[in-house]
Amino acid sequence: MSQNKIPLWNDMIAGGFPTLAEGETGVFNVFNILLYKFFPTIIAFNLSYVLAFLMSTIGMYFFAKRLKFTPFYAFYISIIYGYSGYFIAHISNLVN
Repeated sequence: MSQNKIPLWNDMIAGGFPTLAEGETGVFNVFNILLYKFFPTIIAFNLSYVLAFLMSTIGMYFFAKRLKFTPFYAFYISIIYGYSGYFIAHISNLVN
């Protein structure tokens, strides 16, 4: 990545490895593109965590509203979901 090229194939791993095919790279994630372009790497990485929790909470709020919950219950459901054990347990696996 130091040459501003997208890593398509890495021939230094076994007989070759499709680096771009790995989802962990998050090369085409719009949020990653914006965060890592405008912020230093450490700040962008930490903002990725904040953004993952924020997006899951906002998404669940709109989903609960679509299921016709009142705004109070939709907010409550979104907070419970956004900060649930699933996301807390997977905080080390940054969502790309």
